[in-house]
Amino acid sequence: MKPSAEQLVDFTAEWTDFTDSAAMIDNLDVIVSIDSAVIHLAAALNKPRGHPPTESRLALALGAL
Repeated sequence: MKPSAEQLVDFTAEWTDFTDSAAMIDNLDVIVSIDSAVIHLAAALNKPRGHPPTESRLALALGAL
């Protein structure tokens, strides 16, 4: 189910530094990101996290490499 525009709030325009990212991550249940900095920050905050496989990791997992 896709959330409506009224349910989404974008706070990123108000962020000034990495501590703002940490504060937002701290309020989330799980983090999925393609940005390794966000994944590392989530790990430091002991948050459940996921990192989509890169093309080379996916190929390796499928036995193509």
